[in-house]
Amino acid sequence: MNTKGIGIIGMAILLVALVVLGLLGYHFYKVITEEKKPEAIAPPVEKIMDIELPLKVELRNVFNGTPVPNINLMIFYNGLRETGTTNSDGVYTSTMYVRPNRKVTVLAYTTGVRQWVSKIIEGYTKDKLEVMLEKVYRVKMNFKPLGEFSISVLDPSYTAISSGGTYNVTTSGNDKPSFTVMLKNTKDNSGLPLYGEGKDPETGRTYISALVITIQGEGVIVTNAELVYSEASKKIYVITLDKDVLDRVVDSAGNVVEGKEGLYSLILETDASALSSGSSVTVTIELVTCLDLEYLKTHSGVKNPEAYVTTSFTFNIGA
Repeated sequence: MNTKGIGIIGMAILLVALVVLGLLGYHFYKVITEEKKPEAIAPPVEKIMDIELPLKVELRNVFNGTPVPNINLMIFYNGLRETGTTNSDGVYTSTMYVRPNRKVTVLAYTTGVRQWVSKIIEGYTKDKLEVMLEKVYRVKMNFKPLGEFSISVLDPSYTAISSGGTYNVTTSGNDKPSFTVMLKNTKDNSGLPLYGEGKDPETGRTYISALVITIQGEGVIVTNAELVYSEASKKIYVITLDKDVLDRVVDSAGNVVEGKEGLYSLILETDASALSSGSSVTVTIELVTCLDLEYLKTHSGVKNPEAYVTTSFTFNIGA
């Protein structure tokens, strides 16, 4: 037997075993001695208090942030309704109590304006609630007061037509005249209503601001407005206005902001080619807010009860 060879093999096995044991020992040493990193601890979640509190509604002018007093309010919450009026600070505090994470809808309304907003009530943590001087939930609304408007009309030669005046298509040689209708707002930090998203929470109606043009008589039509009602001697047309076209805004120094002068004009195109010689029609242009267009169409040209004629202008077209 080759005892020398067996000895060499044995020594090799022993060396391998020692290396393996050394590696294992080093590994366990690292596991035991290595400093463990502290586990991240999530910050505590502050709990919102599910507590009933009154609702405080604050109305501020959308342009300069000043309080808006004497505005009627309706508050809709959980099938309930409360009415009130903002005080001199533009504030109303409800007698109705509400809870956080519930929806509340506030309707602010006065003559010619109906504006509403829906919000989820934001609650308070216990710490926040304990330091509050006034324990209420708040809804703030940026409200746009209604402007003070006027209408003037220019004939195709840009000559002003007086209220009740007549444009004669025969003497002018123009039986398809286009009139310039000029609208003006003279009240600072006001304009046409903002309304709200969706339908009025009280009436269920959807509103627009618009020019309503009524022609009494036969032989004249408007060619660039929507016809909403027609009979033999009466036609009603509507031109919808964007909510910001008559905004009049002044800065803190009392200067009118450029592009917000409260001025707007449009062209009213007519066709009087069917107007009989010696006859005439009466054209009435009304600037109307809170107008429900569908109501107007389905009620033979009668406006909905909330609609408000802010101003009007009347003239005649004769032949």
